[in-house]
Amino acid sequence: MKTFCTLVLLFSAYALSAQVKIGNNQSNLNPNSLLELESTNRGLLLPRLTTAQINNMNNPPMGMFVFNSTDSSLYIRRDTGWCILPVASNANAKTLFWASNGNSISNTNIGRVDVVSNDGFLAKGALTQGADLTEAGAGTKLIWYPKKAAFRAGYVTGPNWDKDSIGNYSFATGYDTKANGDGAIAIGSASVASGVNTFAVGANNTSSGNHAAGIGSFNLAAGDYTTVIGASNTVAGYASNGIGAFNGVFGSYAGAIGIADSITGTVGYAFGRYNSVKGYGGIGVGAFLNVNADFAKSFGESNLLNGYSSYSFGNFNSTDSAFSMAIGFAQNLAGTASIAVGSNNFTKGKYATAIGRNLYAKSHGGAVTGIFNDSMDAANPNDFHPLNRIFQIGNGTAENARSNAMTVLQNGNVGVGTTTPVQKLEVNGNIRQAAYSQSVTVAATSVSNFVWTHNLGYQPIIMISLDQTGGSNCESVSFSYAHVDNNSLRISLRNNHSSAGASGIVRWIVVY
Repeated sequence: MKTFCTLVLLFSAYALSAQVKIGNNQSNLNPNSLLELESTNRGLLLPRLTTAQINNMNNPPMGMFVFNSTDSSLYIRRDTGWCILPVASNANAKTLFWASNGNSISNTNIGRVDVVSNDGFLAKGALTQGADLTEAGAGTKLIWYPKKAAFRAGYVTGPNWDKDSIGNYSFATGYDTKANGDGAIAIGSASVASGVNTFAVGANNTSSGNHAAGIGSFNLAAGDYTTVIGASNTVAGYASNGIGAFNGVFGSYAGAIGIADSITGTVGYAFGRYNSVKGYGGIGVGAFLNVNADFAKSFGESNLLNGYSSYSFGNFNSTDSAFSMAIGFAQNLAGTASIAVGSNNFTKGKYATAIGRNLYAKSHGGAVTGIFNDSMDAANPNDFHPLNRIFQIGNGTAENARSNAMTVLQNGNVGVGTTTPVQKLEVNGNIRQAAYSQSVTVAATSVSNFVWTHNLGYQPIIMISLDQTGGSNCESVSFSYAHVDNNSLRISLRNNHSSAGASGIVRWIVVY
């Protein structure tokens, strides 16, 4: 028994100091090895454990190797956790070596990282699960953040890609972009998508309204469901749009397309440049338009609409009354539901109409046509008045030379050459009937007559005048007519001059 113990101690002492080689060619031992294995047809077989068995091991030491039969991977114990050893599947590939540091894993070599696979690259995680993102501050980065299902790629100068600046399901790429709204997308340079499901693409765009989109540069999409395309536009109204440059859309359901248009009215629209639409449902198409009233519509340039539901087509028109319409140039409408067509016309009366140039329509329901009509009437613009001018034909030549060819009053009096007729027909001047004519000569104190055969089948009423053109002394002649039958009548002329004959042309028309 004593001899056996001595042999065991001797072998144990030898084993503590010797190197061991197992397998083939045992005489050729590497002097730096403690244990060497060599074989041409066999290998090292490590313990094969499941994941559950590995996790149940009691305080395994660092450096322990095991084969995980659950995921068919080789594990090594490092620090306080197990690490999977990387495997190169291609004989020509370079094996990557990784080092852990807290919750992160980084490449220990200096150089690029390549992923070569026909099957692509997959990084999986669970929403709201896992550790918070610890990477913060400036730098060139590629980030996949499974806890928020978010992606980042590019360069940031500050905290735009820190965990508190990342929205769920968000995407940001480029330079200093920020997508902190859920479902937000920011692409480009310094663009921010902070609302829910927002979209900011370009340079210095901000989409802060929910479901808003900003595309271009220096745009602000602040209203929910807004769309902004262009440069330096601001859209703050609900469900509004701005396309172009320097537009401001602050009304809901509104839109601007052009340059420097301003929309503050709900459901207002502007197309062009430097237009302002303040009224509900207002529309401005052109340039330098001011649409201040609800439901007003302006088309052209430099028009001013203050009248409710008024319209303007042309340039430099002004509508101050409701339901009025200006067509042309420099019209001024002050009467409710009035209309002006032409240029430089003014309507004051309700339901008045001016068609022509430099006209005044001041009467209630009055109509004016021509140019430079007489404007001295003191009309009632709001109600019927017998002396209101219901119709005028202007034939003036200048602002200081206004006149009317015809004036019709609301009492039914008609004036030709006068603006204040007191009879049903008042003519200031001569009347010439040109329908029928007959040259005549009448001696002094004599009567001359002739028969006109008209074949009308009835006894008509006629109007007779005496034209002195080419004749003389017609002012001394009186005339009358009498029916011969239903198809002819006799026209008689009496010269009342005591010594001189008269000559001229008898002209007449059929009145009835």
